[in-house]
Amino acid sequence: MEFLLSHFSDNETQFKILILLSIGGPALLSWGLSSLRKRRLMAAIPCSRVRSAAIGLVELQGKAIPRKAQNAPLSDLPCCWWRCVVEELVKSGKSSHWRTIATRSCSQLFYLEDPTGAVLIDPEEAEIHADKKVFDSSSSNLSSALSSWGIDASSWLGLSKRLRVWESVIPLASPLYVLGELALRVDHLAERNARLKEKLAGVKKNAERMALADTNKDGQVDVAEWDALRLQLEQEFLQEEAARPAEPPQDKMLVRRPASYPFIVSTRPEASLLRALGISSWAGVLSGLAATGGAVAWAQQIGYGLKGTALFCLAGAALGLLVNFQNTGGTLWCLLSGSSR
Repeated sequence: MEFLLSHFSDNETQFKILILLSIGGPALLSWGLSSLRKRRLMAAIPCSRVRSAAIGLVELQGKAIPRKAQNAPLSDLPCCWWRCVVEELVKSGKSSHWRTIATRSCSQLFYLEDPTGAVLIDPEEAEIHADKKVFDSSSSNLSSALSSWGIDASSWLGLSKRLRVWESVIPLASPLYVLGELALRVDHLAERNARLKEKLAGVKKNAERMALADTNKDGQVDVAEWDALRLQLEQEFLQEEAARPAEPPQDKMLVRRPASYPFIVSTRPEASLLRALGISSWAGVLSGLAATGGAVAWAQQIGYGLKGTALFCLAGAALGLLVNFQNTGGTLWCLLSGSSR
């Protein structure tokens, strides 16, 4: 402490260090507890087969199968999902850092398939663990990809920006682990309504069909004439829908983000995720405890006393717990009560 005091002797710097320790400590502790809860939840839920999985929170393992064939934009790998994070090198004085300027990702659903069947996965809002690769200006596909995303690689002076792109990919047939909520799909009704609206809009643009609907030949289709035509079109639509191929059984269910649990999609096996979570969560807990203890010691060294120390630690703890409860639904309570919620 004496060494730190000799190097940070001005009051403003000492106060900033105190704020950093008193808020950062509880925040790290909260993050560590949140990771512990996630690890505990993953370890507690048994892995289900697709055919026997029940509605609700499920853990599934299998392989990734695309619903529609596609390739990753930069690596050109056949894949089920991809995400690209575009970064620009920004210089500030003698230092520089990479700043994220755009994120592009695939929004298509894909399948998890195991020996008993397949189920749709909706990757939106998922915590995705997938292989990453970085591409810079020397990559042949980078320029065309940036252009298709509406990103200008030149500065306002006409000079080339220093850009790089991190591409994450779930490759075709790669191993897949998913923790999420299994639910019935309801968007097929929305798709059906969209097809009906498209049919009606197409008829409105068809001058010949609208002329036939003008039964009184006054040059306009009034409300009564349109209602009669709409009834006819709806009957045609029902016949067309009946002739459509039946929806595949695997398209009737999907795994999505749960309301109050983590949603994890990973190409890494469960054991690897549990190991990484165990290391990072305990590192967060121990670092948080150390930083909080350091805040107490630092406050006493710079003369804030017990009341000031307690005030800062309580404020930091309150902030950390607030963030933790908002993000995880009460991690600390779950751990203390022994419940996995």
